[in-house]
Amino acid sequence: MQDRDLLFKDRRLVEVSGNFNLDLDIGVHGGIFCNGAIHWYTDSGPSLCFDVDQEQIREMPMPAMPEDW
Repeated sequence: MQDRDLLFKDRRLVEVSGNFNLDLDIGVHGGIFCNGAIHWYTDSGPSLCFDVDQEQIREMPMPAMPEDW
């Protein structure tokens, strides 16, 4: 994230300041804010979720993909 990103939470404007670094070698795509967290999907493996209230990042497992997909 870049410094001074803004988002809406419970009809209030919230500033998310500072940077965080992830030591992951994966492609991360644009995030969405939903249910109090910013969610990103990745090219492979679990997606990432940043809980705004708890200021924690966690992995979100993805559903299994069919072999023929």
